[in-house]
Amino acid sequence: MDDYEIELIDYLRVMWWGKWIILGCLAVAIGLSALYLVLRPATYSGSTTFMVREYVTAAVAGDQGATVSLDAVLASALMGVERAVPGMDVSRTEDRIALTQSRGISRDAIHDALTRAESVLNEQLPVALAEELGHVATELRFQEKSLMAQLEILRQRLAEERTSGNLPVSESLAERIAILEAELARLQVRLSTLETAKPEDFFMLRPIGEPTITVSQPNGKTTIAIGGLLGLMIGVLLAFFVHYLLQVHAREQRASKGKEAGSD
Repeated sequence: MDDYEIELIDYLRVMWWGKWIILGCLAVAIGLSALYLVLRPATYSGSTTFMVREYVTAAVAGDQGATVSLDAVLASALMGVERAVPGMDVSRTEDRIALTQSRGISRDAIHDALTRAESVLNEQLPVALAEELGHVATELRFQEKSLMAQLEILRQRLAEERTSGNLPVSESLAERIAILEAELARLQVRLSTLETAKPEDFFMLRPIGEPTITVSQPNGKTTIAIGGLLGLMIGVLLAFFVHYLLQVHAREQRASKGKEAGSD
């Protein structure tokens, strides 16, 4: 216990001896932390959210081979936003699209980026949708031609059966023709809707609230406290190191003097 107290006192003596080294390192660390806070510019981030509503399904409902890939439409539009606005992060859920700009040097820069992204999204979404609707319309035209060909064949057969007097087959063919004619009429209505409507008629894109812009700055008190603690630790270590070097130097001098005295 006594040895421990003596060693502890020695440590405290060394720290008292090197107090100016410790205080100097502490002052330098606090000064550098304060300078960092002054010189480091604030960074800004912002985000905006949109609600998406689609009405394409109602326009092409009932067609097995003509469906619109809404995921493909949105993915294409959002990819266009990422290419047009560097650093813009995009994400979406079932009915939400979020645009986020994570870093900017000013509020105006973040606001301009979000405004640009919104403009590009409004431009790209109709373009992507028009391309997708074009594919659907092409499929519907093929279906229309197929139905018309089937009707032509069935009408010829109906005429032949009626000529031969085969009434049961004639009635069956007439029912089949009526079903196909109704299906063809529904298909032509959907095809006409797709060809005459504008892409904007199938989508609703509405911002939810105003864009949110936040500022990010380091915590001043925390930064200075951490800097001061590191400076204090470095100062204590440096004080012990300098004290150790001085002791080694003193022992070397005493040894050198002893050798000189012995040689005399």
